[in-house]
Amino acid sequence: MSCEPTPQPDQASYNMADTTDVSIREFETATFSCKPGATLNGETDDIFSIECDNPTPTPPTGQGTFSAVSWPTCTVEACVGAPAIAANADLSAVDGAVPVPVGQHRHYKCPDGQVLTSGATYALECLPTGDFATPTGRLSTSYVG
Repeated sequence: MSCEPTPQPDQASYNMADTTDVSIREFETATFSCKPGATLNGETDDIFSIECDNPTPTPPTGQGTFSAVSWPTCTVEACVGAPAIAANADLSAVDGAVPVPVGQHRHYKCPDGQVLTSGATYALECLPTGDFATPTGRLSTSYVG
């Protein structure tokens, strides 16, 4: 017997990714994981499963159901997708390593011979949501020498 549609967590509230397990049958499980850069209680195994466990089909569909789900909250520890920054010149990451821990910055610089009018590098902070801060203001560059 098939199960009702698989519930999906509110990604913003729980920092979990939607499952790809959508055709669940009765007594099978749907598996969820934390979004990239997040973990469950600091563990490397960030898997959460729910079972279609109601032995009594829901009338009138004849489908099994999922019990009420108590979603765990994944803790964001890092930003994993480094954003591209648009400017008059192409900027490149100074510190190319990702992921970037929450509260830390990813730094960008101009190609050789150019500088940002705001300084040698531009930094974007990794926010507690797992996203980088949105660049503010207009980045402009000038040639040196």
